[in-house]
Amino acid sequence: MLATVASIRRLRPLLAVALFAGCGQPPREMLHPVQGRITFDGQPLPRGAVTLHPTSTETTWHQPTGMIEPAGRYVVYTNGRVGAPPGTYRAVVFASEATTSPDGVARPGLPKSLIPNRYNQPDQTPLHLEVVAPPTAGSYDLELSSHEK
Repeated sequence: MLATVASIRRLRPLLAVALFAGCGQPPREMLHPVQGRITFDGQPLPRGAVTLHPTSTETTWHQPTGMIEPAGRYVVYTNGRVGAPPGTYRAVVFASEATTSPDGVARPGLPKSLIPNRYNQPDQTPLHLEVVAPPTAGSYDLELSSHEK
């Protein structure tokens, strides 16, 4: 029995090397470009963020996210790379009024949301999109409304 314990102790470093030899960086997810325009009641949403929540855990472990630029345009990034894995998503949008005045002075209090709360909740948002290659023109444009649909 002592010989067996000694053999196992000698083999431990070799087993560790064998187990970790195949371990490296995980394969990179295949991403497709996702960019579009977000409007609210027909007007470009001037600021905010959009996050894509996968409808299936098989789509991605990450949450593709993009910032909304002043003209309502956004580009989605996943784990620091442009695009999102193929699949279906619920789009969640956050947009609030500016936290500083035009002259750069900070405004007190919490900023007011520019859009209805239903767009902030993954389980309530009516916004869905499917990431495919190649997408049709405008397939990633998101239209928000102050009225229930």
